[in-house]
Amino acid sequence: MPHSISWPIWKPPPWPKLKVNFDGAVFRENQRARVGVIVRDAVGRVCASMAESFHLPFSVFAVEVLAAKKALQLAKDLGFHSIILEGDSKMAIDGLLSKNSSLNEYGHLMSEAKEVADQMDLVEFQFVPRQANKATHNIARHARHVSEFTVWMEDVPPHLVFVIQANLAIHQ
Repeated sequence: MPHSISWPIWKPPPWPKLKVNFDGAVFRENQRARVGVIVRDAVGRVCASMAESFHLPFSVFAVEVLAAKKALQLAKDLGFHSIILEGDSKMAIDGLLSKNSSLNEYGHLMSEAKEVADQMDLVEFQFVPRQANKATHNIARHARHVSEFTVWMEDVPPHLVFVIQANLAIHQ
């Protein structure tokens, strides 16, 4: 009897919340880190997306925490104050959920991300497997083609439209 493999997929947030997915990517060959962010509504429409490239910090974990912070800042700057922040870095999500103010080498980055979240009305933190964060991962990889910081309103980079449409087809 044939059986199908069930892959985790992106799921839309409950209305009226927005889901803000983030991901970081490391490119050691040129000592750069990239961040991708996608903000989507309850029917999966893209409200905004962002790609940013910057000098590689001291660790991959620092890249993920910076990605979370940049995603929170983008949502706040765009006036989105009721969100679910979703990423595939369990350590970053667990750190954001923790009440403990960590004193490790990433503690200041985590504190900065939490400060941005505290300025918003409602922020939930949620871990998802990488497969459910695929579109955001692709935007982070696309950031190698942006000068430093690019935002698309109600859109994503053109070559990623098919990934978003595939998500929508699953939910309709």
